[in-house]
Amino acid sequence: MKIFDYDDCWQRTGKWPWDYTKETSPEYKGLAPILETDKEFEDGYILIINGISYRNVFMTKDNRVPQCTYVEKLKQQSVFTSDSDVRSTDLMPGVTCPYCGAEYGDCYPDSDNFICDECGSVFSHKRAVIYKYQSYPIKKHEPIVLD
Repeated sequence: MKIFDYDDCWQRTGKWPWDYTKETSPEYKGLAPILETDKEFEDGYILIINGISYRNVFMTKDNRVPQCTYVEKLKQQSVFTSDSDVRSTDLMPGVTCPYCGAEYGDCYPDSDNFICDECGSVFSHKRAVIYKYQSYPIKKHEPIVLD
């Protein structure tokens, strides 16, 4: 199976993976595969290729094109490429995966089993509410002057 960079498909060839046919493969358009392998895997897996973490984004599964897969680099590399510790994220404006750095909006309720769409890892998150106050003058109390 040939593995191609997902972003390169559009940036270098002007086509998305699903636009290719047997006659117009990524290689036909000048895009070289990152790697060719005999290993079998499914969509959604994290792949380490030449020391870089990728997420499997799209895999061809029909007879229109030769079977290949398209990957994109993860934002955070060290969690998957080394034995670095996974740490909780600091307060962020939205939910952020502590494993790969994928960012989600702020509309998610608290969860103990949030599954990351990017890397498939499971984590929990809690919403923190921080109060800040702003004061407005209305009427100054007049002091009594004693001499």
